[in-house]
Amino acid sequence: MSDDSSVPTGVIGIINAACNYARMGLHVFPVHAANKSPLPGYGWAALATTTINEVVEDFDRAIQEWGHDFVSVAWALGLDECMAIDLDTVSEPEWVADVEPAAAVNPTRRGRHLIFRNPPDVTPGNGISNFPTHDGFDVRGVGGYIIVAGPDRPGLDPTTIARCGTFPHPEWLSPYGGYTNAATKAEVLQFARDHAATKGAQYLNWLPTAMATQWHPENAGTPAVGRHPLATEWLAKVADESRLGLYPFGDGVRLIRAWWKQVTADDPLRWGREWEGMLSWAVGRALAKSPPTDEADSDEPHDLLGDNSSPFIDWPTFWRADATDHDWLIEGFWPAGRSVLLHAPAKTGKSLYTLWCAVCLALGVDLATGERTDDPKRVMYIDYEMTEADLKERLNDFGVSEAHDLSGLLYSQIPMDFTSLDTSPGAAIALGWVDRERPDVVIFDTFGRCVDGDENEADTVRAFYRHTGRALRDRQIAYLRVDHTGKDSTKGARGSSAKNDDVDLIWSMQQTREGFQLRSRSRVSWVPAVLNVTRTVTANQITFGRSAEISDVVPDEATTQKVYELEALGIDPLWGRAKVAAYMTEHGVAPGRNNVLAAAIKVRREAKQRNPHAVFKAPGQELSTGPDQEGQ
Repeated sequence: MSDDSSVPTGVIGIINAACNYARMGLHVFPVHAANKSPLPGYGWAALATTTINEVVEDFDRAIQEWGHDFVSVAWALGLDECMAIDLDTVSEPEWVADVEPAAAVNPTRRGRHLIFRNPPDVTPGNGISNFPTHDGFDVRGVGGYIIVAGPDRPGLDPTTIARCGTFPHPEWLSPYGGYTNAATKAEVLQFARDHAATKGAQYLNWLPTAMATQWHPENAGTPAVGRHPLATEWLAKVADESRLGLYPFGDGVRLIRAWWKQVTADDPLRWGREWEGMLSWAVGRALAKSPPTDEADSDEPHDLLGDNSSPFIDWPTFWRADATDHDWLIEGFWPAGRSVLLHAPAKTGKSLYTLWCAVCLALGVDLATGERTDDPKRVMYIDYEMTEADLKERLNDFGVSEAHDLSGLLYSQIPMDFTSLDTSPGAAIALGWVDRERPDVVIFDTFGRCVDGDENEADTVRAFYRHTGRALRDRQIAYLRVDHTGKDSTKGARGSSAKNDDVDLIWSMQQTREGFQLRSRSRVSWVPAVLNVTRTVTANQITFGRSAEISDVVPDEATTQKVYELEALGIDPLWGRAKVAAYMTEHGVAPGRNNVLAAAIKVRREAKQRNPHAVFKAPGQELSTGPDQEGQ
């Protein structure tokens, strides 16, 4: 295979190419041709192999997952004591001429890789801070990989690797000090030792329930809901929740291991490498969120594979647990690790409030107190609505300027890479960015712009969850979807009721005189039913705060008009809808839609209860004496 030859497309071509590299001793693995991400639920460092039958197995699985036109060959060059300089721009740094004579060259889609042997006693990372310049290139060390063949690029001649020399400037290299997206066996064992605390066995009760309700044998090979996707989703959640001290990591792993052996009884080969790959991926994700620990002896027996845990509650631990200890991203509004839907009528302020929340999370500002915290979040905000001028205006309204560090706010406008999220190709591109940037939360504003299908159709919503929502859950990334309320605000977000299926918490927003009121429908029992938020403008700066006071909800236009009609007729606030409608008809006033009439009755009744003298009068409207209430 020469440098100027393209890899033949098709199943046989890409598998043969991968096998040829493996025979030359290169650790290879499949990645998606569009977003360069490995198979979902695998750590690429654990997946990379030189074993031919494993290469064939992995690439065959990738072809089934993505289609043969979307599979490329990646090389985990750090595993072979190599590194690369990735040049993607036309204007190359001047120092390239100094190092290139020692390099093997790999043509890429937009430039080239210069490949070197690692200098003696140096384990290079991906850092570039010690290089003479910092623009126009990247370094791929132990924590990185490069694409060496695929349908969109020439193939690397593996024989050139034998001729490449040592990188001539070891002083430029940053030592490797982080994790890849997979943990070693020793790191898995150490992770289990470090995360054996528990707040109570009840925190793991979700797992047996998930196994009983989410797994259906007929979906064994189905993307997103098959055995492998479910196992990776559960392992990732167990790793993250054990990292928070909710329960021992080993307890969750043993439950999933027993389930995995049961559902793969027809294929015992999946009990080994595939299981270890999923486990190393889950722990690698969790390790990337916490400080590294000392490595354990890698020869120690893997005691996490046993099935010795008890399925029953330990009552002393159960009663000692603090059931009120809950984690929040935004106290009262967004529980940590949860998916949220926020819907409201147009011009209610939902996007303004959502952006405010995103900015505060990224800056590490406590929304309740306005105080800085030591825990800023990495927020990916996908905006399909605002222009750059709109964004700058809103940030200025918040008092945010170029003096603030917004590096934690990954803001995308006109987001071409975040469309068609109800399809496999669209989701793959978006998730590639998610995997590269590792956000803590993702915000979609608004839902209707990020899908190809009709947003009002149940199939579109379910497809979004199947391709994107579930994948974010797999990665333990909280997400929030902003949506529009339909014509009937009492029925929730516009379109299908399936819009509620993928989220843990649904907030409906209504304007109040002080700001707005949020009402919840939730699977999370400890979320408040009502949240009142004040909107304050001081010195031309907008701030939001949580209010304990009950605010008067400002009805929409149709409801307000109906309130005026009821008031003008002098109808008793305690009458029910049927009686009110009959009286209105008798007096020649159309009752209108049932939901609007019911909302107007409720608004007027609650206002009269708070203030018996409250009067609703439209401009220029004369109030009638109303019906004779006696005997009614």
